[in-house]
Amino acid sequence: MDKLDAIDRKLLAVLRTNARIAISALADQVGITARLCGVRLKKLEDSGVIRGYRTLIDDVDARPVTGFVRVSLSANGNQERARVEEFLRNTPAILEVHLVAGDADYLLRIEAADAAALTKFIADDLSRIALKPHLQTLLVVRTLKD
Repeated sequence: MDKLDAIDRKLLAVLRTNARIAISALADQVGITARLCGVRLKKLEDSGVIRGYRTLIDDVDARPVTGFVRVSLSANGNQERARVEEFLRNTPAILEVHLVAGDADYLLRIEAADAAALTKFIADDLSRIALKPHLQTLLVVRTLKD
């Protein structure tokens, strides 16, 4: 998609606060017709700017344990990068995968039912992604902003 214009940015700003808003209400807030709003949303979705809509859950009992894991591959692990990245992309427990600059290669966001399940996943599955990966796990104790 070409550069986002002011209307696209307004649409995205409203959707960040309420992704369930009706198209007519969204159009009113942005100052365009509902038809044009629908066309613009479709364009943002098709181009990948809007990748989806999700529900944010505040009930502590319903929310799984979240951990961020920094993954550093050894020199030998770099030879297996394509296989590692395929594993990271296709593993349901891994919700986000970011290739990062710095002393780690990847930053992952992982969810599990509880701390024990998160630990088991990291020890049994994630630790085997490459030859001698270095893993550093950060357990989320409270989310201040999603």
